[in-house]
Amino acid sequence: MIPALICTGVVAVIGHRRGGSWVPAATVTVVLAAIFLLSAVVNMPINLDQADWRPDQVPTDWLAIRDRWQVSHAVRTVAALAGFGLLLIAGAPPRRPARI
Repeated sequence: MIPALICTGVVAVIGHRRGGSWVPAATVTVVLAAIFLLSAVVNMPINLDQADWRPDQVPTDWLAIRDRWQVSHAVRTVAALAGFGLLLIAGAPPRRPARI
């Protein structure tokens, strides 16, 4: 995640300095930063807590914890796919008008 965040940030800066389209890369940089933050705030703490759970002694609210993790993971996945799609669109060669 961190290398992707750094790379898209560098692409945005280079695109801006060259006068090119830097907005898509900058947008994806923000999306990746949000994904990283969401992972650090929601998913990673839950993963760390669950590592110590014993099958015969799970917390009484484990269903709510599981649901919170799944929702966060779904949000991260959709955001990552949207960011990847935006990078694909931004990196596509410009369309040429059709010749008749």
